[in-house]
Amino acid sequence: MAAEEARRQSSLTVDTHVSLLELKPHIISLCKDLFKKWSELNQSRFSVERISGGMTNLLLKVSVEDETGNAESFAVRLYGPNTEYVINRERELLDLGRSC
Repeated sequence: MAAEEARRQSSLTVDTHVSLLELKPHIISLCKDLFKKWSELNQSRFSVERISGGMTNLLLKVSVEDETGNAESFAVRLYGPNTEYVINRERELLDLGRSC
């Protein structure tokens, strides 16, 4: 995945306090919003699993299988509520970009 794709953002919001089962359709919608090439894929082509949950983030592994059977996996990080008061997310993204 290209570095510019790694820093995509969406205006969609997701409640991180629900179960993974409840969270999955929202994560899929988020992925479809961020990556237009997946916008028409059936939800059954996506899998979502929890990697970790930190004090300020929820980290998920999302795997997607396209129509040709090729699969991609990537991490989705969801920020916790009000963490922008503690962590400068814009700076964090810049630092992440430098490290990739």
